[in-house]
Amino acid sequence: DNATFVDGILKGAIQTWSDSHPKDEHLHRYDRIVGINAVRGSTNQLLSEMRQTVDWHLIVQRPTTISVSVDCEKNPTLGLDLKYSPNGVSLLISSIGEGAIK
Repeated sequence: DNATFVDGILKGAIQTWSDSHPKDEHLHRYDRIVGINAVRGSTNQLLSEMRQTVDWHLIVQRPTTISVSVDCEKNPTLGLDLKYSPNGVSLLISSIGEGAIK
């Protein structure tokens, strides 16, 4: 996976930074961190960069919410590769294959 999924914001550097910046610049639950400083790559590479440095320039993708109705009677599989966090309240669509969605 090439992004780190934000499951929640705890007290610490990110929350402290957010407290002194406009709300539209805050890191939010469900955001995806796709780059840190000059590093883009796997989740492990991003987390390694965070552990090795004290200053972070984050590249963030913010999700869009849409509503979809699917009739699964004709096609019993959705054709979605879903990811989730054990503490999360949503699903992340990793890829779309053949099925009711496509």
